[in-house]
Amino acid sequence: MQRTGLNNARVRQANKSIFLSHLWREKQLSKSQLSQLTGLSIPAVSNILAELLSEGLIGHSTEKMSKRGVNSGSYQIPEHGAWTLCMNITPTSIEYQLADARLLAVDGHQHLPIDAPTPQALLEAIVECWRRIHRRYPQHSINLALGVHGQVDPVTGVSQTMPQARWKTPIEIK
Repeated sequence: MQRTGLNNARVRQANKSIFLSHLWREKQLSKSQLSQLTGLSIPAVSNILAELLSEGLIGHSTEKMSKRGVNSGSYQIPEHGAWTLCMNITPTSIEYQLADARLLAVDGHQHLPIDAPTPQALLEAIVECWRRIHRRYPQHSINLALGVHGQVDPVTGVSQTMPQARWKTPIEIK
């Protein structure tokens, strides 16, 4: 088995991915905090942050995170961008939560009882839920993240079994 090494481009891509994951988790970090979390030097952190800023993947704020020393502000995932409607779907209910581009909750958690006697009825309930949210926030692009009850084929995305469903046929949700 051939093992490939990491060239500079791959190392930079891995570091950018690590930075984005820390920013998603913590929501707002200073250069110093990113340096501590990643074990990289401040100049290396500065270079990676500059690249992420130029790509529009992060935003910079002049808000100071510390009262001492030289402070260059903080970094976070930008507030602009597509929102995400997260849905947990069963044949008897849809639970959903709308989140902004930084994955911060926009509305409260909602539980919607549904009656889906067929796979088509379940799909229609999902679409109607998304449309209702989109009508409330027409100025935003809204992506969909689905969690489906039962066993789902990881390759095809087809729900193989839904124990609570009245039907026994597979339903394709992608």
